[in-house]
Amino acid sequence: NRFRSCKPCIWGSDAHTEENLFHPSNGNTNDYTWVKADPTFKGLKQIIYEPEPGERVKISFFI
Repeated sequence: NRFRSCKPCIWGSDAHTEENLFHPSNGNTNDYTWVKADPTFKGLKQIIYEPEPGERVKISFFI
């Protein structure tokens, strides 16, 4: 394993159905989630509290 351990990650989706949640483009695109924040831990935390208008933030934990 090149990463040696589990790492936290941010994943975004504009899926409109549960079936497309993990494959919103059905593999047809290489879309990425962009986070506009200062490159610090504080900046990363800030995306939870100040989403842009029209954006929603939901925190989910998958095990």
